[in-house]
Amino acid sequence: MKKMIIVAAAVLASVLIAQADAHAGFGVGGSVGGGFFMSNGSANRTSLNLAIDPFYKIGILYLDMGIVFDFEQISPQPQRITLTPGARLDFKLLYLRAAVPIQLNHPVDYGFLFGAGHMFTLGKHLAAYVEVDAN
Repeated sequence: MKKMIIVAAAVLASVLIAQADAHAGFGVGGSVGGGFFMSNGSANRTSLNLAIDPFYKIGILYLDMGIVFDFEQISPQPQRITLTPGARLDFKLLYLRAAVPIQLNHPVDYGFLFGAGHMFTLGKHLAAYVEVDAN
């Protein structure tokens, strides 16, 4: 059973990778978002933000340096500017992302960010995305 699952996953990955564009180059992606975090057993909203992600694409791999700007301040959180250097593996239908969030104006443990989403290409060098992250 395990062998069949591994073989099926390998075949699916091969098909998805074969569908990916083979060109390389620079581009910019972005999104507007917000989120929630858990603290003391309750959910708390994070501020609305704008994310701009300059990237370099090599096949299905996107190397990016995300810059996230908060629009608002929600106590006790300050307005933040966060760098998120990382990478995305784009399988067309969905991508997988890993990054290291580094808050420039608020000392905090950096940790790791993992996510999944869908990228909408808006021409050869421009993209918008919808993403769900956890860190």
